[in-house]
Amino acid sequence: MCEYVGGGVCEWWWIAPPMIPPNSLTPALKGPHTPTHPHTHTPTRSPHSPMNPSVIDIARHCKVSPSTVCRALNARRDINAATRQRILTACDKLGYVKDTGASNLRLRCSQVIACLMPDQTNELFIEKLYFIKQAVLTAGYHWRLYSFQDQAEATVLLREILSARPRGLILGLSLDRGLRNLLRGTRVPAVCYDCRTPGVDAVTLDRQQGAYEAARHMLSKGRRRILLLGSAPDSDRGRGYVKAITEAGLSVNHGLVVATPFGKNLFEYGYTLVKALLGGTAFDGILAVNDACAIGAIRALKEAGRQVPRHVSVIGFDNIMVTPFTTPALTTISQPKEEMAARCVELLLRRLADPNAARRNVRLKTALCVRESA
Repeated sequence: MCEYVGGGVCEWWWIAPPMIPPNSLTPALKGPHTPTHPHTHTPTRSPHSPMNPSVIDIARHCKVSPSTVCRALNARRDINAATRQRILTACDKLGYVKDTGASNLRLRCSQVIACLMPDQTNELFIEKLYFIKQAVLTAGYHWRLYSFQDQAEATVLLREILSARPRGLILGLSLDRGLRNLLRGTRVPAVCYDCRTPGVDAVTLDRQQGAYEAARHMLSKGRRRILLLGSAPDSDRGRGYVKAITEAGLSVNHGLVVATPFGKNLFEYGYTLVKALLGGTAFDGILAVNDACAIGAIRALKEAGRQVPRHVSVIGFDNIMVTPFTTPALTTISQPKEEMAARCVELLLRRLADPNAARRNVRLKTALCVRESA
């Protein structure tokens, strides 16, 4: 049989079909200790069965060359975006899963937990990855990180991960119907980290309660014009903010809700928006979408001669490591980052032990960490 395997380049390997019937394998040869010789490889289904078409089948369906399909699957930049999307859509429709064959058999049978996360550089994300890695290693597994910049790259990477058949998968994104079906077909146990996908175990964070406690804290200090910076009213943080404001007998002033999308530089985002608002919007409190945004806001306030918290109270969100060392020390909503990672791996181990266990969504609480800024 001829099938595509490999990473960033196209390679074609001849893979002999299994010579040993699956039922003839002894228990000692099953699971992660199965020898890696190709003749002992017993895939769940043939890569050329109607349920899993080959690269050639995808190429014929899309009327392109097999090498073009390879470039699309490997997220190469030397392919038209529309063509790549057409190929990926065909893969979803036809149920294609790349079979990396004998070259990746060691990974399939190893104790690897794969982690698919968005490509971010902020301090919170780095802390989260550290705790996930430690939780995976503590559980006795190896850890492999895959990061993506957009949905198209995430789709390509997910296919690559599932083709390698890791022991488990931690997902940092919600899956659409096509990818859910793909995951279900491979039977790779998975858990969602800080997001949700129907039919998949998940660990999430109660951001609504965190924002509610932050806004209520400022209201208790006499603040009445609290700026919600970086969140929309219908977001988790926004709903908590609105609840606190209305419970205090106040009306929500939509002029104090700034939901402008932010880029990678979160510090600059908070600084720039607050600096622009200072000229025409009156506020005496800021509830920021994250700590970096809050720190940038404090810088803008200082430059304008506004003292924190005398003139404006500021509360961040996340409790990153730098917050106790800002001037003033930042009051913030703390995420249970270590517990989130531990519970995530706990759910994955539970799923490995019992694939038919009921699905669970563990929702963790935040905590208000009061310092000097509010």
